[in-house]
Order: sequence, then structure tokens, then C-alpha cells
Amino acid sequence: MSTSLVHGHHGRDSRITRCAAVLLVLGAVAASAGVVWSPARTWPNLLVNGFYLVSLALAAMVFTASQRLTGARWSASLRRVPEAFAAILPVASVLLLVVLL
Repeated sequence: MSTSLVHGHHGRDSRITRCAAVLLVLGAVAASAGVVWSPARTWPNLLVNGFYLVSLALAAMVFTASQRLTGARWSASLRRVPEAFAAILPVASVLLLVVLL
């Protein structure tokens, strides 16, 4: 018996991945349309969104580092969320550099 049947996932991961990919494509189409039709409004919005994502990822890294350095055990169950936010940093940095250039 496969582990997905034992744990009750039933293909949920592939559905979430597909939904995320569709949302990514829709966002890219919306940003491209905004750059074409109203660049004066779109570029500042993309810049603010880039700063937001980078600052969110950096704050998550600071939180995770402070918890690990102090040896806080209370945050063990919460640690995955800021680690996931910190994983956005490389992608958000590249996107922000694209907008800045």
C-alpha cells in the first residue's frame, strides 16, 4: 500500500502544485498586461511588491536565526513557516532586480 493512501493525501499535492502554477501564469499575464497598458502604475506596484517579498523573507530569516541562536524550543512547531518564507528570498531577489533594472 502506498504512503499516500495511508496518510490520506489522495493527490492533494499535485492539485496544489497545478493550482499554484495556474496562479503564477495568471499573475505573469496580469503584470505583462499592466506593463503594456499602464506602465506608470504597474512598475511602482511591482517595485513595492518586490520590496515586500524581500523584507518578508529577510524578517523570517531573522526570526529563524534568533530562535536557533537562543536555543528556543517553544518555536519548534512554528519554525517551518518562517523557513518557508525565507525560501522565497532567492526568487524575490531576482524578481526585484529585474524590476530595478
